Amino acid sequence: MSALPELRSGQIQRDRVRASIERACRFDVALIVAPAGYGKSTALEQYLSSLDERWMCYRVQRGDRSLTRFILGLSQEAGEMFSSHVAQAILAAHQDVPPDELPDVLANVCAVHFRKSRCVVAIDDLHYAQSAQTVRFLDALIGKTEGGVRWIIATRSKANLPLELWIAKGLCDLPVDENTLAFLDDDLAAALATTEVGLSSDDVATILSVTKGLPISVALALRYAKAGHDLADVTAHARSASYEYLTSQLYAELTEREQLYLCFGALLPSLRPDVFEAAGFEDASNVLYDLYRRSSFLTRRSGAGGSGTPEYVCHELFREYFADRLRLLGRLEQQALQKRAADALIMAELTTAALPLYAACGAFSELAECLAQHGYTLIEQGRRDVVRSAVNALPDGDARWRGTVLALRAELSSLREEWPVVAGMFTAAVASAASERERLATLFRFGQHQHLFDPHAAERTLESIVASADASERLRVHALAYLLATRTWNDPYCDISGPLSDFEARVHVIESDFDRADALLFACCAATFCGDPRAQSLGQTALEVAARQNMLQVLQAVYRTLAHNALYAGDDPHRVLDYVVQEEALAAQVEDERLRRSSVLLRLGLAMRLGDVATIEDLLLQYERSKTPSNSGVKSAALRARALLHAWRKEFGAAYELLARAVPSVYGNYRPIARALCAVLAAAADRREDAVRLIREGQTWLKSVTPWNDVLQRNTAITRSLFGIAAALVGKQRDALRLLRGDGSPPPGTLARTLSDFVRALLEGPAVTLAEEGHLCEQLRCSGYQDLAMIMSAVLQRYRTDLSDTAKLTAQEKKILEALESGFTPKQIAAMQDRQLSTIQGHIRSAVAKLGCSGRAQAVRIARSRGLLEG
Repeated sequence: MSALPELRSGQIQRDRVRASIERACRFDVALIVAPAGYGKSTALEQYLSSLDERWMCYRVQRGDRSLTRFILGLSQEAGEMFSSHVAQAILAAHQDVPPDELPDVLANVCAVHFRKSRCVVAIDDLHYAQSAQTVRFLDALIGKTEGGVRWIIATRSKANLPLELWIAKGLCDLPVDENTLAFLDDDLAAALATTEVGLSSDDVATILSVTKGLPISVALALRYAKAGHDLADVTAHARSASYEYLTSQLYAELTEREQLYLCFGALLPSLRPDVFEAAGFEDASNVLYDLYRRSSFLTRRSGAGGSGTPEYVCHELFREYFADRLRLLGRLEQQALQKRAADALIMAELTTAALPLYAACGAFSELAECLAQHGYTLIEQGRRDVVRSAVNALPDGDARWRGTVLALRAELSSLREEWPVVAGMFTAAVASAASERERLATLFRFGQHQHLFDPHAAERTLESIVASADASERLRVHALAYLLATRTWNDPYCDISGPLSDFEARVHVIESDFDRADALLFACCAATFCGDPRAQSLGQTALEVAARQNMLQVLQAVYRTLAHNALYAGDDPHRVLDYVVQEEALAAQVEDERLRRSSVLLRLGLAMRLGDVATIEDLLLQYERSKTPSNSGVKSAALRARALLHAWRKEFGAAYELLARAVPSVYGNYRPIARALCAVLAAAADRREDAVRLIREGQTWLKSVTPWNDVLQRNTAITRSLFGIAAALVGKQRDALRLLRGDGSPPPGTLARTLSDFVRALLEGPAVTLAEEGHLCEQLRCSGYQDLAMIMSAVLQRYRTDLSDTAKLTAQEKKILEALESGFTPKQIAAMQDRQLSTIQGHIRSAVAKLGCSGRAQAVRIARSRGLLEG
């Protein structure tokens, strides 16, 4: 490295680097391998100067390329142990040896002289003489002097060095590389401590960021800083000077072909032979491997998936340098290479890297076509930044891509704009489409967003696509999945059994894994909304397809849908939690605030089922902190949670108001249940008119629907019972009886039967209701519906204040009720007490009348609940 007065990097003593070299020198061979500018010579010089033992250092010159010149150069530095006269004599004596044998023969002879010295031999800048023949000589010489001489080799390249073999033999450790030699914060702080340069911590961070820790660049930056330049000048001069250094020390050593390869490679995310060959570069695998072998600024790694042809990554500093060299070629040549690179990247399916290159070279038609084909997928994959930059690069007003630009801007705006703004942009995009194919594709995207914000309009939009003869089969099947999800959202009782079977038979026509997983997801949503049992299998298939391509957002959406399916199908809460945990794990990887909030809402739904007040309050706070816009379904979940909290606190009026707002957007087939629960809360709040109106609407709805699967039958029965409870609470006994009878079939499921029992208890009076409360609420809790148990318990509070707890039973009546509770019949009790059966039955009738119930079983439960019985 050239000297820099006072502040040359050689004067910056770095104990960390010296310690790394000391560790490497515990072996017979120590290697320092790094690109030009990393201060290898300086680090070596500092280490050697600290040694107490004998050492020599041979700095290889550019003219020492041949084996003969290398041996003569080595002898000039070796002094008495291997003088120039001895070296010349050895070379002269062996000039007739065949070239293939010469390295080994000369190493045998030279080793005799080196073995006697027992010193440290350093060879700096070996890259100037790193031919296969020279390295073979050096390898043999090291082998012949093992245990007597320690070797230190500094070079820019691993070319021809038997590095793996040396490591395997225990001759050397891993090389000291550029990561060790690069300047760190502490190194620069130590350098500043020896100067009068005053730099802030932010300035230091800026210098390290610009120079990437390259020692020569850091030294230049310090020199300019000491001269009084401001930070902008310091970094600019340091970058310019270091680029000049790399040009003379590195770029000039490359052939024109290699220079072009590396400049072209600066346009690519990595140097992949298939991309080079797609761009018209011949023999790319061999050229890139040779560059890697002869340099230390390229890193080799396995191809995609850990297999296939290796690819190479250029270290960031050198990538920036070669990009700068590319700019020097001239604008036309630079744009031509950018276009070649973008085309090749598209062929290699590296769309994200191609878009900015199309924009840079002004290939706007190709950019627009690429956005039309891949823009939505990139957005779904979380690359909104790339798509936004590409869209903004397209010149405004050109009719060829106006539709694409409007549609993608609408898509990009969907998370931060109000729906009317997004809808307007999509409408304009549909009208501006350059072809029918583009119009239909844009219309489909519009329908996907309408599904969330305007489901009824979405249904009409998607129906037009499914029925269009101009739409491709792939698009029609994809749109069918969204249509089924939208229909069942609008009407959870819509019978989609036939269309869903049609979708399952045709989904294979969607070739793209991403689109197929998306379609399967929405078919799963449709089945979930309406309770179709195929939701589970559709969701499982979607998981398998999405997992193949690591589609994190799709996987998360599927887990979320399966969690909803389990939640509203009444499954075990632990199964729901399993899905929620899976969804949260994926949300953590995606790092998207919307997705993190969705897991909050799922846990909110689970906490509602379990009646966990503290968790609900905490999750509502987390939800409120989220600043991302919400659709109606998301807002509905939060409203329902707040309504439940009010209901459990017996604030029925507030609970009713909140739940009434939430009902239109409640998830799928749970919506009728929420509407019936709304009637219960209105009745409990003494809002009789609202309750009666809702009961009438409920009765009309129950007559009009035909539940076509088990889940819908179960939920219909639950809805019917809840409306019956509301009718009983407002004194509409006749309506309650009609609702209780229903269609004459027994209510399916434990939950539905328990709620029917609540209706019967309410019709029999307050005493019976309170007597049955504990038993019925326990059944609700055992069914996994603590939320309903807590609502019913709160609603029944009104009866406790009206009912006297002082009903007086005679001792005989109590004794008979205790016997009945123990399982004895009246006839058995009469025999035990030696009384007439009619006398026993009279006591039972009296107790029933006093307790205000209709039968002996209820009388026993009421007496027990009031503490009137002993034991």
